[in-house]
Amino acid sequence: MLPEESRGRQERLNRIVLELSETMLSEDSYAQYLNRLNALYQDNFKHQYSDFFPIILNILKEDNSYNIDYLSNNLDALGTFLDAQSEQGITTFNDMYIPFTKLCDHLDFQIRQTNYYQSMLQKSNDLSHDLQDALTQLNDANQRIEDATTRANTMQTELISILSIFAAIVITLSGGFTFLGNSLTAISNAKYYESIVLVAIICGIALFNTIFLMMYFVAKLTGRNIYSPCITTDCFSCSKKCNFLKRIRHRLPYVFYFNLIGIVGIILDLIVWLLDIEGFIL
Repeated sequence: MLPEESRGRQERLNRIVLELSETMLSEDSYAQYLNRLNALYQDNFKHQYSDFFPIILNILKEDNSYNIDYLSNNLDALGTFLDAQSEQGITTFNDMYIPFTKLCDHLDFQIRQTNYYQSMLQKSNDLSHDLQDALTQLNDANQRIEDATTRANTMQTELISILSIFAAIVITLSGGFTFLGNSLTAISNAKYYESIVLVAIICGIALFNTIFLMMYFVAKLTGRNIYSPCITTDCFSCSKKCNFLKRIRHRLPYVFYFNLIGIVGIILDLIVWLLDIEGFIL
């Protein structure tokens, strides 16, 4: 057989294989496909096994109308029909038995081989994804270890700073209580009691703000948030654009109102002191 004729028959056989993978055959079409195959295998035609590999790959793709199950089921149905013809003594397809059996074996082997390669490829991809996930987790763990190491290295300095600040708070409170005691003692010797009250209020405001400033430093060192809740945690990115006093009133209301009450107290004390100096208060 000439090479051109052999090549043409192989191409027609390839088209038949694709047709068998498009839909399930009806019983009426079994003889028709066997006749077509029988015509191809005349004159000792032998199909090329290597040509089936790209065809099976094409059938296994998801973006086409082919189905590998249709091909397998249709080949099984044609084989069953061929056996039934032989058992009934019908000799029409006797010459087809051997080439058809080889065709089925080669296609089945190619299907199994391709499925195996694809399953191995899928497992390889899964292992690659698992390895990538493991590497990501390892990087995260290394990052946490580095953060913990950095935190441990700075913890001693932070603890010393915090203890120093608390020591300063204790000293400040001690001095404040001492001043308060001295103020109460000096009331009996003062000409105007309002002056003692004024000094006490001013020292109270200074003492409160000093303690708050130290607590603010502690919060910064420990990464804590001492602000009251608001729309956002960052005033600079907030759309309301509050002024300085409004920002303090929203985020630090205890500081704002304590100082406000202290300032009002100073003003009232000054008014009372002036009235006392002018003789309106006996």
